[in-house]
Amino acid sequence: MIGLNKRLNELTWGEIISDLDERYGKQAMLKVIPANPASGDFMNVKECAILTGYKPDYIRQLVFKKAIPYHKNPKLKPVRFKREEILAWMTSKKFTPISEQAENYISERSVLKIKTRKS
Repeated sequence: MIGLNKRLNELTWGEIISDLDERYGKQAMLKVIPANPASGDFMNVKECAILTGYKPDYIRQLVFKKAIPYHKNPKLKPVRFKREEILAWMTSKKFTPISEQAENYISERSVLKIKTRKS
């Protein structure tokens, strides 16, 4: 933390940002609001954003694209997410390097060519 003996004009932006992050950033991550017992294990968009690390607007985009598991009551407007489903969705997303994707594509294409030649 920044000492009280420093003036504001003596500080760099890096020092200010790291101090704010040290003071408030960790608190925001710790304030993951537990699911409301009345609503089961459901989270709202903001809680889902904190859990995933995405911005709430991006979570809404994923809902619109139906790329993330969500639940919605037709009579009510808010979208809800189950914590277990979001964690499973996050762990199922595996990064594959482009070189591995290219190798898989080439091997699949060669198998298809062989099959079409035989028939």
